[in-house]
Amino acid sequence: MKDFLRSEYEQCMSLVKYYDERQFSLFKYSATIASAVPNLLVAIFKLGEGAKEYFWRLALLSSLASAIAISSIFLGLVQTRLYFVYPVRQVNAIRAYFLKSIPSDEFENQMYLSTTLKAFKWLSSQTLMMAIVALEVALFFSCAVYSSLQLVPGQTCGVVASIIVGVLIASGMLALSGYYLHTQSVKAADKSVHRES
Repeated sequence: MKDFLRSEYEQCMSLVKYYDERQFSLFKYSATIASAVPNLLVAIFKLGEGAKEYFWRLALLSSLASAIAISSIFLGLVQTRLYFVYPVRQVNAIRAYFLKSIPSDEFENQMYLSTTLKAFKWLSSQTLMMAIVALEVALFFSCAVYSSLQLVPGQTCGVVASIIVGVLIASGMLALSGYYLHTQSVKAADKSVHRES
């Protein structure tokens, strides 16, 4: 039994590392898109008067495409966070099991033992990454709204409308992801991840 638990501990630790690295890789992909597209639009805008005629159409299309692409990255971040939680709980459970056999005066544990780790924690680095990516999505949707309103003659409320859309999208994404992570992480892994009963 102890050999199995040792092997399980090692495998779960490797999963924890993998999901943590995956989270950061997805975050870097979103940052790449979020920085490349505005630079491309600025370069096109500086091409001259001929490019400015089609600029708002191009800005609308590239903003929508970027928002959709980064939204898919956001979904990956949320799901990866859920996958991350279960191996962490298993590692903590195995650690707690082994520490029960060691007298507390011989060893003072300094690591985590909680098997009820929540998937959505406001102060975790992974939640911060999700929040930043949600803001990136909101900014691109805001730019798309602003660009579309620039194509409508006489439209004057572009800035206000785009800010409202951005705030609603960012807060909606965070609220929905928090709800999803909370409701799924209280379930057993098979029910949450594989939808098995």
